[in-house]
Amino acid sequence: LNAAAASDSSTALRDGLPIRFLEYMGAAHSNHIPDIIKRKADADESLDAEELRMHELQENFRNEAKSRIMRVAKEAMDLLDASCDQISKQFLSARQPPCLNEEETKLTSAGRDPAFKIMPNMLVRLARPGVARLVLEDSKAVLYHCLDNAKEYH
Repeated sequence: LNAAAASDSSTALRDGLPIRFLEYMGAAHSNHIPDIIKRKADADESLDAEELRMHELQENFRNEAKSRIMRVAKEAMDLLDASCDQISKQFLSARQPPCLNEEETKLTSAGRDPAFKIMPNMLVRLARPGVARLVLEDSKAVLYHCLDNAKEYH
């Protein structure tokens, strides 16, 4: 899934990073403030204003990063079903048609009168699992199948 797709739908994800964030983020700063807080708490000392400011900046940065990552993850999850449907369509169009046995052929339109037509209000059953997929496209249900695929194409 493409994270850029999520970025297109939310301007907040395209915001720049905070000015001078490198002064308080990164490996050089990751353990510094918590260690100072713990050490001073053990010694019953209070933090100075600069230490508190750095800790607050780090926490705000982490919270904002987490929020943005969660938005991208939510967008990706929303795209998951549609992406799987697209992969399935590509697979069905590229695969060879199944070789149906005699019993399965009787259940298909190939085993019926040539004038037989499937109408929109008819109930149908798949001859075999994996030969068709129902996909929602532009508010329409479309059934893709591989039964009519040419054997020469492959």
